[in-house]
This record gives sequence, C-alpha cells and structure tokens, in this order.
Amino acid sequence: MQIKQGLIDEMIVHAREEAPNECCGMVAGVGGTATRVIRAKNAEASPLRYSLDPSDQYRIIKDIEDAGEELAAIYHSHTRSSAYPSQTDVNLAFYPESLYLIISLEKEETPDSKQSSGIDEPIELDIRNQASKIEPEYTHGDLVKVGWGKNQSEAEMIQMMLLEEGIPTTVRRSAGFDVPDFLAAGPRDVMAPLSAAEAAREVMHEADLIPSADEQDPATRSRAVRLFAGVLIIFLALGAVVVFLIEAGY
Repeated sequence: MQIKQGLIDEMIVHAREEAPNECCGMVAGVGGTATRVIRAKNAEASPLRYSLDPSDQYRIIKDIEDAGEELAAIYHSHTRSSAYPSQTDVNLAFYPESLYLIISLEKEETPDSKQSSGIDEPIELDIRNQASKIEPEYTHGDLVKVGWGKNQSEAEMIQMMLLEEGIPTTVRRSAGFDVPDFLAAGPRDVMAPLSAAEAAREVMHEADLIPSADEQDPATRSRAVRLFAGVLIIFLALGAVVVFLIEAGY
C-alpha cells in the first residue's frame, strides 16, 4: 500500500492526542493507494489494548463503501512498546484482506532513522480467515454485558464466535478485579451493542456457553464478597463498642 506522509502524520497526531491510551482508526484507499485516515473510538480506553467501537466500525466501513473506496488498513498505537503486533493484536485482526499499521510512541524522544516518523513499515498479520460481515442491525445502542470469560483467551474465543454471526463485541476486564490489564489472567466481560444483546445471548446459549448455576458471574461474586466484608467490619465495630461500654461500666 502506498501512503503519503501527510496521512502518516495524521495518524501520529491522533496517537499523541489519545496518549497515554492507545488510539485506533481505519485508512481508506483506492487501487492500493491510501486516500484518507478516519479516526475511530477505542472502546477499551486503555493504554495497553484497543478495540474498535462497534458503532464506529460499521459507520466507517459503510462510509468507505459508499465513497467507492476500500478498507486499505487498520491502525492503532502502542504508547509504551515498539511497533510490533502483540498476540492480542493478532487475535483481534478480523480483516485478513487489510494491512495493520502500528504507530509506536516508545521512541519519540530518541527515534532512529527507520522510525523517524514514529511508525514502522506496514505489517500484514498472519491470521486465519475468520472475518464475518458485521450485521448493521447489531450496531445500535450502548454497550451492554452479554457474557463473560474466565480469562482473556476464553473471552476472545467468545468474541470471535459472535463475530461469525455478525455480532460485534468488545472485551473488558470484569469490575472488582485489580489484576494489571496487561496480564491475561482474571475474568473478562463480553460487551455488545444493545441491539445485538438478545442475539448474542441466544448464540452463547446454543453453544452451551451460558454459565451454570455454580459458575457465578465474577462481578456478582465480587459484589457479594465486598458486601460480606462490609457487614463483617460493621459487626466487629459494634462488638468493639459493646466491649468498651461494658468495661466503662455503662
């Protein structure tokens, strides 16, 4: 793909504006030449990972197709590491016909000659042909929780399965768990647009991925633990007050 320096500069500006969080977006093109850069919202709002907002993803692709262009590339930034795809980047690369560009801000202060513009050469990822056209009726509404995985890998497996049915999703760390975001451990919530929630749950039910009664939702379990801890603290505090009053002769 041929891309002018002006478009590269647009992506660099986007990366700097979104730092310390990763930015993301798409590049439209015609005949192997990039024509414009279109910013998208990072649904993760994280400095360590990105996920194209499902509504933005559908809107941008529709805009590109309506303009007679093609999706030439998808870009995102690495704010703390080099411009090399992580395993998560590979797992989430759902468009094997497109290039994936990574903008690295790691060496902004002392860039080498190859990365003087802040971006490596385009990298075409080696991925399975698992892309599926996102159904437009599944792109509307706020993101809601449709399921959860016990860890990053399980959540991404659910995410890819739903994409095969045309359902866009994003993965977020379950609330109440303080494991660092760059670790794959810890439960993840699978989020989908409101219009896709019912269909997503039906797909998961058919695949026997609806948790059983003894597999409590991590967020619910975390709230229960916090509630128990709060009740215990109150009980201990009341006990201390009673002991104080007894010793004081009241």
